[in-house]
Amino acid sequence: MVWLDDLEEYLGPAGLTSSAVAYLKRAGVAIVATIRGEQYRKFVYSPLSHAHEDLDLRSDFQRILDLSQSVLVPRRWSDTELARAAQSNDSRVIEAVKHSDSFGVAEYLAAGPRLLEEWMVAWGAEMNPRGASLIAVAVDFARAGISESIPRSLLVDLHGLYLENAGGALLRPEGIDQAFSWSTRRRSGVASPLISVNEGRSYRAFDYLVDSWMRDDSNKPIPQEVWEKSVELAQITQDLTGVAYAARRHSAVDIEAKSWSLLAKSGNPLGAMQLGHLYTHIKERESAYKWYEKAAELGNPDGFTYIGIAHENLHDTSGAEDFYRRAADAGDAHGMNHLALLLRKKGKVNESEHWYRTAVITKSDGEYPLDASINLAQLLAETDRLDEAEAIYRQAAESGKDEALSELGYLLARSGRKTEARRLWLEAVEKGIASAAANLALDAEVENNYSAAETWWNKAIDLGFEPAVMRLAIMLDTSDKSRHNEAENLFKRAIELEIEGASYSYAVFFFRQNRYEEAVQWARKSAELKEEHSPRLLASILEQIPDSKGEAISWWEQAAKDGDRDAQAQLGELLSETENYEDAVEWLTLAAESGDIPSMCTLGWVHYRLGNYTESDRLFRAASDAGHAHAACNHGSSLLYRGDIDAALERYKAAYFAGHTHVAEDIEKICRSTGRGREAAEWLRRSKTGFSRPAVKKSQKKRGRKKR
Repeated sequence: MVWLDDLEEYLGPAGLTSSAVAYLKRAGVAIVATIRGEQYRKFVYSPLSHAHEDLDLRSDFQRILDLSQSVLVPRRWSDTELARAAQSNDSRVIEAVKHSDSFGVAEYLAAGPRLLEEWMVAWGAEMNPRGASLIAVAVDFARAGISESIPRSLLVDLHGLYLENAGGALLRPEGIDQAFSWSTRRRSGVASPLISVNEGRSYRAFDYLVDSWMRDDSNKPIPQEVWEKSVELAQITQDLTGVAYAARRHSAVDIEAKSWSLLAKSGNPLGAMQLGHLYTHIKERESAYKWYEKAAELGNPDGFTYIGIAHENLHDTSGAEDFYRRAADAGDAHGMNHLALLLRKKGKVNESEHWYRTAVITKSDGEYPLDASINLAQLLAETDRLDEAEAIYRQAAESGKDEALSELGYLLARSGRKTEARRLWLEAVEKGIASAAANLALDAEVENNYSAAETWWNKAIDLGFEPAVMRLAIMLDTSDKSRHNEAENLFKRAIELEIEGASYSYAVFFFRQNRYEEAVQWARKSAELKEEHSPRLLASILEQIPDSKGEAISWWEQAAKDGDRDAQAQLGELLSETENYEDAVEWLTLAAESGDIPSMCTLGWVHYRLGNYTESDRLFRAASDAGHAHAACNHGSSLLYRGDIDAALERYKAAYFAGHTHVAEDIEKICRSTGRGREAAEWLRRSKTGFSRPAVKKSQKKRGRKKR
């Protein structure tokens, strides 16, 4: 087979003739040739030239056509062809498909690189630097979010900025008319660097040039003059959103704010909402609140939701709940979802379920109802309504919510259906769901298969699940001491990514290695960020450092005031050791009421020291009945001090049989001092030989064995 691209290049007496074509056909050679439309017209339809060679060449070309089968390949591809092209892995092809309404895909791909190269060359001295500058202005307007053509006068007014930066008069630039003529001349098909619109009154840059510039030089700054004119044009064309989003990509905060503000002032809630996002991003909280409120006033109650999110991020759950309720009451599904999440954290399960279900049935253009359905399924699973939860997860997965596969897998694993769970997680990972990779990693950790867990944590990281960086660091730190350096590097990466809890985990990492100075540094950072349990961690570390006990107590107090039950117990213990009994009672009572048995015991001792014997006896007995041997021992001591010998002996014996065998000596002394010689001898033997069950216990044990 012979393939001839651009057939016109091969025609003529010294090249391809009708005789040669006939000969090749007889020899069984297939000839495939392509020729562009304008060249085809030149040979077939244009008026005859007076030159005999042209006449001969055209006549011979006609004979070649007579020997051939012609196929017209349209410049614009069919919908089927475009659909296939859109599935390409080549980003250039995908870009070409996006612009296929104006240019053919092949035309875009073929002409684009040539035009880009010609534009770059044109900046040279005595080339076409003014034309290149005109193109640059049009390209930057497109980068600035202007989708319409640019008036010729504006290109002329601004191109001087670019020309001066390139060298100005030293380049010997061509005249303005010549510049427009060169930049709009068609090179192939309909492509030219500048596309003329409205009979030359306005122009736009060839799409390939814009795409290439945005892809390869996306960080190249756009002149402020272009930004300002872009805002003016956008007001005329009513496309301020395009300029605003472009300004966001280029971090042009002033232009973004101006664009959204103009949109908001025109009554568009999108402008107000986006201004709220902008000011949230640059940490101007009060301005953000103002614009979110404005968005709600203009008809988008989701503004209330975002104020609620801001309050929750500041750990102001009361303020967050207030704004979530305002959004939910206004019918915002997003607000309902967040309200339900917050109520769930507060333990208000029934009300949380109500708002989840309301969000699911609330119409919304966004994804929130589907998210709410998954959250509802999580709540149902937590309250052991597994069948309904599974049904919701499966429905969500069938609706295309791939995240539901991961959640469904977790539910099945919890139900003991590990094989099916792993299959779902693997399916979800193939669809790019990072949480599924994290679940596989956790599953491997449970099985002590740390090698597999590491593989899956890294997969989760690759899929964009940033918390996996910290989880992998913790695993390497706790499961393999030889990999502390790798773990430390991962912790540093987690800090850079600003992963929630990273400072806390980094502090724990140093604490485990007795590197107290570094541990304190990161625990303080964690406390500044208000990460959960950070005051308690800081207090624990400070306790290990000489002369830091006073500061440790202040941090225990901070943690206790934050509602940390363990901190309340520890603070009460420390205060009792320093005989600050009145304050100790306050914190030990809170800890004891929450079910902390050791605190109940210590509180009993504090009340004894304060002379509150009735309360002391109650607390000691409650703690010992809960299995706390030390409480029975302390109770015995307090009763003995008050002279209640028989009651003291009863509590000491309870302590002994609960495991406090050292009290055998105390029991022996009491029995001996009260004339109970035989019993004293038995307890003296016990103090020497250790724990021995009485005969009644042995007979019970025998009955137990016989019964079995």
